Amino acid sequence: MLSDSVKFEMFGRVDGTKLNLEIHTAAGTQKQSMNLPENTVLPDTMLKRAAKEGLTIGQKIKAPFFDPTSFVFSEAELEVIEKTTLPEAEGRTVYRLQANYMGLTMTAWIDEEGRTLQEEAANIVTKVETKEQALTLGWKSGDLPTDLIDVVSVKTAVKLKNPRTAVLLKLRVGGIDPASYDFDDDRQDLAGDVVTIRVEDLPLTDVTIPVEDEAYAKYLEATPTIQVNDRAIREKTKEIVGEERNILKAAQAIERWVFETLEKKPLVSIPSARDVLDIKRGDCNEHATLFTALARAAGIPTRIEVGLVYNKDGFYYHAWNSVWVGRWLAVDPTFGQFPADAAHLKVLSGDLDAQIPLMNMIGKLTIDVLEES
Repeated sequence: MLSDSVKFEMFGRVDGTKLNLEIHTAAGTQKQSMNLPENTVLPDTMLKRAAKEGLTIGQKIKAPFFDPTSFVFSEAELEVIEKTTLPEAEGRTVYRLQANYMGLTMTAWIDEEGRTLQEEAANIVTKVETKEQALTLGWKSGDLPTDLIDVVSVKTAVKLKNPRTAVLLKLRVGGIDPASYDFDDDRQDLAGDVVTIRVEDLPLTDVTIPVEDEAYAKYLEATPTIQVNDRAIREKTKEIVGEERNILKAAQAIERWVFETLEKKPLVSIPSARDVLDIKRGDCNEHATLFTALARAAGIPTRIEVGLVYNKDGFYYHAWNSVWVGRWLAVDPTFGQFPADAAHLKVLSGDLDAQIPLMNMIGKLTIDVLEES
């Protein structure tokens, strides 16, 4: 994946029952070995394999699935729904399939060779076009492409008056099953379909870094994109934190540095902490990823939170962080908030692998504002 100044490459080789990965980022080359389920498929081969096995209406196909963007194995289930037609097929038979994997539902239209003509997931349609079609259709008529960020936002009838200083927010969520997501945590209470969000007070804590409690070990670990042990990451952490050992003050120093240093500029990439440290710009994903790497390198248990934040006219999908400072505390290095305001609605916690189910609510979620203070 190439985007602006970010380059992410991954190579994989099957060796018996192992998948050996070689991952190239700005932090250098990392190697990882994973157990490989038999007959595992990749995104690009899943639909072609289904076509090769032969397609009949009502047929269900299951296969182990590997997602290379999140380094996770899951099981994909495909069902052949119907035969249909598409203009792009030029007379060829088209099958509509529904695929479920990693908590995400996708609809795909393929021909008999397994070539994908159109896909729909998270209320977003992707279709095959020629270069000429891509450069001309819609442009001349004035029907310009829509801002994708705006399309997937959740507008509310009641506008928030002071979202950046809100300390309590009560929301009704609809269009989804709230129990399927992580709406209930230290700062959010879920009662039926109503979520109450409260800003936490900064705790008085004598916890020091590095935290060595095994209960929080996974929140200190390195991943292929959160390069905790990279030399540049660790040196920058030491520069920011200095001799400070109080966990709250150290976390505040890192949050402030990330907020003040990174240019707020969207990037289309797989967020990689070392890349972000080098180019010093990005959107909320890059801010949250770099903050996680720096904080973990300091010995502060840190996780990424994903959900929605209110901005101007509605709720927009967003990523921020929580740090364990004796208890979990939400912080937002993109907005420069320590702690984060109550207009942050957390949906899920975790790295890339945990965030994919979020796509299932896009286009479905509704939010009603019941109370703000």
